[in-house]
Amino acid sequence: MQALWHTRLILTFRGSEVKNITYASPTKDQVDKLIATVTKENQARWKSNASFHFIDTTARNYQRDLQALLKTTDAIFCTTPSQKPLFPASYLTQGRSHQAFISAIGSWQPQMIELDHALLHHAISANDGYNSVTGESRGVVLTDDRDFALQNCGELVNSGIPARDVVELGEIIALRKLKGNPTRDRIDKTTKFISEGFVVYKSIGVSLTDLTASNAILELAKNKQRQQHL
Repeated sequence: MQALWHTRLILTFRGSEVKNITYASPTKDQVDKLIATVTKENQARWKSNASFHFIDTTARNYQRDLQALLKTTDAIFCTTPSQKPLFPASYLTQGRSHQAFISAIGSWQPQMIELDHALLHHAISANDGYNSVTGESRGVVLTDDRDFALQNCGELVNSGIPARDVVELGEIIALRKLKGNPTRDRIDKTTKFISEGFVVYKSIGVSLTDLTASNAILELAKNKQRQQHL
């Protein structure tokens, strides 16, 4: 279900830009059903030219194939309760010609970990990044709940990354609501980093889900009020 809804959101917001979506899983039958579902929905709703593929995590050459795939992948979404990194950091930090966006939503307990610690340290050490809270020209790890992530998520619990290098989405949203020229510079730098930099997003899920659902409900209420006044 995580893969299905991630795909739906990707195609909804960026469908015209997507070329390929590859699912890594040990269960081919489930992925075949998933691909059939999203293909049918895509033809009816988004009409994206994206193609859908499967890579078997139990295959003998899986790591080799995954490394080759990640060299050209723009966005990676990890949605598993894994207790060890899904791939070495080098797959995304070496031999690539462009940056990447990595989202990890599966791990939410200290013993769970999807991303190599070295990947997080690579993200925060980037001197072309930007910390919207401190104003430093270095990368950050994004999250929706800093305290929970630092205390409960395996990626951050044992990584040694300080709280100052972890920025909440809420802080970025609040920044964008401020006005004034100094703030505009911070907003521009933040937008550039998120759009073009090496971005790691460690999602806790709960608070972001609440925020998204609340905004959707408010928008429905506004639309209903508009219709009543017509």
